[in-house]
Amino acid sequence: MMFDMVDGNYMLDLRGDAATDDAMLALVPELSRLPTGFTFLGPGESRLFYVSIDNSTMTDVGFDALCTLPLMSVSLDCPNLTDRSADRLSELEQPYAIVSGTAPFSDAAIKRLHDSKPNTMLETRNGG
Repeated sequence: MMFDMVDGNYMLDLRGDAATDDAMLALVPELSRLPTGFTFLGPGESRLFYVSIDNSTMTDVGFDALCTLPLMSVSLDCPNLTDRSADRLSELEQPYAIVSGTAPFSDAAIKRLHDSKPNTMLETRNGG
């Protein structure tokens, strides 16, 4: 696991065992307690999470927990996710999401995601 702060935002890189359902359920409550509401840009600015998940066994359960954070960018290599996770991404409050990597979302789920977030950048490779 690698964690950093860049330009007032949080960068989280999770690999392998650091990105399981159990790890997400334990880690996300801690991450949600990190300071927000003030950055170098001034008060009222929020800090967003840029997350990269690689070689993960995480399922929709862990991904749903992760999506409770203010995510701006997500890079996924999670072959155990389903269309439910793509639909969860559609619900993000942030106007932009980046989805790249191995995510076994159906064409219909990717279309729903793109329709809900027209500015979303999608570069997915089918995990199956």
